[in-house]
Amino acid sequence: MRMRTPWLTAAVTVLLFILATPACAVDDVEGALGLREWRRLAHAAKPPKVQWTKAYRASSSGNCVVQTRDGGFVAVGATAPDTGGSSRYYMVKTDSLGNVEWQRKGDWTLKSDAKSVIQTLDGGYALAGYALAPGRAYGVYLAKYGTLGNLTWHAVLSTTALQAYSVLQTEDGGYAVATNGLAGGQLLKTDSLGTLLWSKTFCPSWYTTQSIPMQRTKDGGFIIGASTLIKLDSVGNLLWSKTYDSVIAVYSVLQTPDGGYAATGVVRQGESARPLSMGYSTPRVSMYLLKTDSQGNLTWKKNYQDTLRSSVGFWVELAGEVGLHGFGLVATGSESSPERYAGYVVKTNASGEERWRMTTAPPPQCLRRTSDGGYILVGSSHGLVLTKLAPERGR
Repeated sequence: MRMRTPWLTAAVTVLLFILATPACAVDDVEGALGLREWRRLAHAAKPPKVQWTKAYRASSSGNCVVQTRDGGFVAVGATAPDTGGSSRYYMVKTDSLGNVEWQRKGDWTLKSDAKSVIQTLDGGYALAGYALAPGRAYGVYLAKYGTLGNLTWHAVLSTTALQAYSVLQTEDGGYAVATNGLAGGQLLKTDSLGTLLWSKTFCPSWYTTQSIPMQRTKDGGFIIGASTLIKLDSVGNLLWSKTYDSVIAVYSVLQTPDGGYAATGVVRQGESARPLSMGYSTPRVSMYLLKTDSQGNLTWKKNYQDTLRSSVGFWVELAGEVGLHGFGLVATGSESSPERYAGYVVKTNASGEERWRMTTAPPPQCLRRTSDGGYILVGSSHGLVLTKLAPERGR
């Protein structure tokens, strides 16, 4: 009788052990997931493919995009400067493949820009930014368009608040607008026709930033980002304000399914080795993601940058469905060095651990999850550029 070799005996033993082991004991990824769920997540940990990219040459920049109820998209930015050096706001409505359905420009203004756009309850659109209009002062601008792009009304809401960065529609049909200007950071509330009802200051000093992000919260209030996270109630009263070590700016914020908040922007990373002409060094900055509880207390904060480049976080969005593995986050940013300037998208789990990363061109200023499980990005490269990412594999 032939004797079994030692290696064969060992192999059979290992095989029998694997077959007898419960699936959830194979790995402790994301807290005792089943083997099928673990394999699905591992398979999904690859960046999605680009489905299409479209540039809109009537514009010079892209600031914000949302998916519309018909499956298409609406995006805003600014036109190319005219011979006098002034640009106007720009809005484009596309189908699901990025083909233009209609475009609108703020030709009646002397100078303007659109920073935020939403689809309204009646199927139309509202955009917010700034405008210098004939016979009017420079200030926060709000415009309402119909479903086919017809201008319904527009208003310069404030001349002390110089720029609107975010607009939301409220349950009464009116609008909430987050602004910045000579009076500091302000929340403006209007009725459904753009008439100003009240304004509340949430940041008393003029804060110079690329964005004042705002989102409605589950309790009917607002979460706002500046150099801090700021929680307001439904009528703009301050509930709390939180600062975080080394955070310079919050450029995007959202409420997470657990009732807390996630934010991205820039943190200070020490001093740069390259001096400026005035004889001092600029601080190196880095993109971060942070997560807080419902009261703004920090849960975790992570930086996403190598040591040789500076980076900036522009946008954060929820990714994936809430399930055994919690929720995911997808954030956009840019990184710069003497050799290159590039954009990227990074996906993390609910603990901020990176799942995948991809480079993009141009750097995406805004990202939204689309109804098919993919993403739509907007950026600027000699015009407004939309990029559609495919649904993630393993979804």
